[in-house]
Amino acid sequence: MNNDGEIIMNYFTVFLIFFVNFIFQTTVFQYFEIFGVIPNTTLLLVLFFSFLFKEKFGIVYGVIFGILQDVFFGEIVGIAAFIYFTIGLLTYEMKSYVYKDTLFTPVIITLIGGTYYHLMYWLLMRLFASNINFLYILKNVYVIEIFYDIFIALVIYKLLFKRIFDYDYRRYG
Repeated sequence: MNNDGEIIMNYFTVFLIFFVNFIFQTTVFQYFEIFGVIPNTTLLLVLFFSFLFKEKFGIVYGVIFGILQDVFFGEIVGIAAFIYFTIGLLTYEMKSYVYKDTLFTPVIITLIGGTYYHLMYWLLMRLFASNINFLYILKNVYVIEIFYDIFIALVIYKLLFKRIFDYDYRRYG
């Protein structure tokens, strides 16, 4: 297959991954909640596809599935899309400065990405006159979700790195 065909196939494959994740996150993962919190697997996909690939998978699909998330579950359309876009873009730009072959990396990018997500979500919702309480988010959502996300991130990162890519460093940009 030529290079354009491979890129199209990759975008289609990654779209399917994000789509299946969206379906699972909104249905199946509800059964795995801890203290009312489920992992933000869309955030994890945005982080890892922005971090591990030369293509802009995480940025593109972060916007698309952020809009879907906002349309179906959000108060204001565009908040999650904007946050996923900026997280994907920042992660994509910083990837050449970070060592990829360590399990410390997914912990740090998940911690930073999750913190950024919750801070920006609160800030943007407050900007648009929502009454979301910062301390409530911090105590009841962020702390639980960040540990949950880090655990899931370690599993996903290990699977992506070892099984799918088989340590093929030529794919990373």
